[in-house]
Amino acid sequence: CFANVSGCSCSNITLPDAGLSGTIPDELGGCSNLEILVLSRNTLTGTIPAALGGLLRLQHLALDGNGLSGGIPERLGDATGLQVLTLEANALTGTLPPQLGNLLSLGHLDVESNALSGTLPPELGRLRNLDALYISRNNFSGTIPGVYATDMATLKTFHWRENRLCGTMPGFGAGVEVKFATILPCDAAPSPFMSCPAVESGRMESRPLYCCAELCDLTCSQSCLNGGGYCSCGDDVLTSVVRMANENAVLWWLLAILFMLCASVFASSAIKFVTKRLRAEARRVANLDEEEGKLVKLAKLVTSDDFARRIISNSNSAGPQSGA
Repeated sequence: CFANVSGCSCSNITLPDAGLSGTIPDELGGCSNLEILVLSRNTLTGTIPAALGGLLRLQHLALDGNGLSGGIPERLGDATGLQVLTLEANALTGTLPPQLGNLLSLGHLDVESNALSGTLPPELGRLRNLDALYISRNNFSGTIPGVYATDMATLKTFHWRENRLCGTMPGFGAGVEVKFATILPCDAAPSPFMSCPAVESGRMESRPLYCCAELCDLTCSQSCLNGGGYCSCGDDVLTSVVRMANENAVLWWLLAILFMLCASVFASSAIKFVTKRLRAEARRVANLDEEEGKLVKLAKLVTSDDFARRIISNSNSAGPQSGA
């Protein structure tokens, strides 16, 4: 069907990882029976055809993991049957169209890892069937509309890390998984430039607020923090700091293990040395005891009466011989 879409009657075109290239043909907008269009993880380029907004039966549109550019067509808001819209990991620019708030059946919206900017449209608060909202790794700014927390009754997942959002965090319920970045007050936003290492030369140069996004360098993250701003280094600043602390903890554990090994080797050597000295001392004491025993025997012999009689007897027997 994808090869010849003119006047097609297909209801399902599912071609992920199919090695497709080129652009998405506008003629797909004429496939009025199309309910599922999945072209994920190919090398498609060009823009998203606005004609896809005329597919009133379309329920699942997945164009993630391609090289699509340009903006998200406002006319996609006319495809009111959409339940899943996945545009993640492309090179889309522009804003998030408020017309997407017309997709009242939408349960999954993913526009992560693009270059979208502008503010988040409060019109998305009308998506009361929305289960998951992914907008991380873009350049959205401004505040998060409070209606996202109050009106999206079925929302369970909201990821918005690595953007430039500010203000206060809406009060999402305990059942909502929220992955977010450190959020600053809008009236206390830091300077848009700070010092971070350049990618090529390693020098310090002035880079935008999200200077660390392409580096994922903890040193750079710390530099951004010291500069009073924030940076996205694969995660938000808070996560970067936690990761930095965890890595320091690992370093301390390694140092502790090294110290324990050195202490063990030293203790073993010390024990061998002390044991050797103790044995030598024991032999010396044994020798002293032996000598002391000999001296005691000699002393007893000298002081004995028998020894004295022998001396006198020897003296008497020697006297007459001398006289003769």
